[in-house]
Amino acid sequence: GTRRGEAEQAFAAHGLHGRFLGLPDGRLGRVEGCGTRDLERIVAKELRRTRPGLLLGPHEGDSHPDHAVVGRVLAALDLGQVACLHWLGAEPSGRPNFFVGVVEVYEAKRAWIRFHASQLPGPGGSRGHLPRGLDLLERARAREERYGRATGLGLAEPFLAKARPERVCSLLGGCLFTGEDV
Repeated sequence: GTRRGEAEQAFAAHGLHGRFLGLPDGRLGRVEGCGTRDLERIVAKELRRTRPGLLLGPHEGDSHPDHAVVGRVLAALDLGQVACLHWLGAEPSGRPNFFVGVVEVYEAKRAWIRFHASQLPGPGGSRGHLPRGLDLLERARAREERYGRATGLGLAEPFLAKARPERVCSLLGGCLFTGEDV
């Protein structure tokens, strides 16, 4: 589909390879083979196969139903030694306790997001359906400025660290773990 094609283009432009699990878009948790227990098995299998040091995933309170299901699955799994950050999205649905400074990578991040054109209004396109009338890039900028001021990181992306935040700091650098809400 459109979104997969956009993701593939973004990966290719940055020399990365994405792995798609063949799950139905927009129906996670609601169709046979994609219930919560099924997804827990699928994710656990991928974690055993890939052995990541860091796992980034959506927060269980995300407004997108698929994202929320994946967030719940990640929160329920025993991740062992894997450091895990839950991304809070352009409209944070949780209380962040971990922040990554993005000043140096901000333009690269914007370019990455632009690959996902179906998620952005076209020139002169309707904005009535957008939260506060702001598109994804505008909401992300407002969020990063707000948390950047609060943390002193300039521009900061907020996360909720639920597993091994000290390990994430050592992997990423340029981060701040507060252990509390900011």
